[in-house]
Amino acid sequence: MLIRHLGLKHAGNQRESTLVLELQVQEGVLLMPKFSIITPTIIRPSLDRLCASIDKQSFKDYEHIIIVDIPFKEVTNEQKFRLEELVKHGHNRSISFCATRHQNYGHTCRHNISKMALGEYILYVDDDDHFADNEVLLTLNNVKLDWAIFPILRYKSYYLENPPGCKTGTGMFLHKRQLGTWPDRNDYEADGHFVEELKQKAPYEVFHCRPLIVMEINHEHINAI
Repeated sequence: MLIRHLGLKHAGNQRESTLVLELQVQEGVLLMPKFSIITPTIIRPSLDRLCASIDKQSFKDYEHIIIVDIPFKEVTNEQKFRLEELVKHGHNRSISFCATRHQNYGHTCRHNISKMALGEYILYVDDDDHFADNEVLLTLNNVKLDWAIFPILRYKSYYLENPPGCKTGTGMFLHKRQLGTWPDRNDYEADGHFVEELKQKAPYEVFHCRPLIVMEINHEHINAI
């Protein structure tokens, strides 16, 4: 089992980043995968479905980092067992825990853990979403530019907002790790603000293809925080 028990309010410093790197070497995890998939969670049941959809991917050059927005000491034994099973039966999956709970839609979790991602590209997928099929990462392996947007199935409807942004919506995107980290903001539209930053840094490409992510907005998360 690979569980990183880190106080993530200090996760950006060099010492803890080095600790994560050494831990992954010891566990034989690929150090420079093509994709880092980051999932903030409060350990909802839908997390299992997401992990299953990731594990079924035909393209295996990735790491999956689950960041739990619950302090380790507050996680129940049943939840710990579920997380152990997801790591045990998953592919390049690791678990991190926030030192304190956050009430900002998982943005602090994304911000802190994105500093530790090792992949060439970072993809953020919430725990109430899941991959639409087994070839999602194989499709995204065709990305040529520094970041890209792609279609999703949202409320059972095809959704691709181009250009993306705060006012138009963002859909889903991935970006090269060097372009920056997720903003540590306390608002629902943090993804839109991040996209606006990315647009200032580099051109993006648009994947006109089938929906790659099934997004099911779960208001249980909003109510929980």
